[in-house]
Amino acid sequence: MDVLNYKEFKVTDDMLASSGSRFANNLIDIFIFYILVAFLAAIFFLLLEFVATQAIFDWINAIPSGFSTLLTYSIYFFYFMILESLVGKTIGKLITKTSVVLENGEKPSKSAVAIRTISRFVPFDAFSYLGTPCRGWHDRWSKTYVVKDEVLNDHKRLHKQYHELGEENAFLNA
Repeated sequence: MDVLNYKEFKVTDDMLASSGSRFANNLIDIFIFYILVAFLAAIFFLLLEFVATQAIFDWINAIPSGFSTLLTYSIYFFYFMILESLVGKTIGKLITKTSVVLENGEKPSKSAVAIRTISRFVPFDAFSYLGTPCRGWHDRWSKTYVVKDEVLNDHKRLHKQYHELGEENAFLNA
């Protein structure tokens, strides 16, 4: 196992989620995103129904057409930003039992998640993870990895046991 060769824990290629899992994550997250947008739109229109005045309708009609695109991108950004920075996974990753981690196997920082999320807006980024090893542009640019939870946890446990055993032997031989 390559992971045992490192003093500090490092993610290795055998821990990475497959391109099939990554594709499933993407489909599930897009589906959830559209449900979220529809839900927020429904709430907005229900609120309008109760508090609408002609002034509010005039204000809505005056909003530039690009505003809806900006709002959509903002919701998309916050969906990934909130979930990946708080729990290291989106709904898609929860279902496929994968997580976003740093090279040391720990939860990514907010800045890494922000870079990762902004990178998703690059055209064709969704296709960039189809190679081998399975790391997309948003993974590389943010220095993050999408890994299989079970494999990561097994490797972390083995790495810890291996190094504890080495420390025990060093203590006994001293």
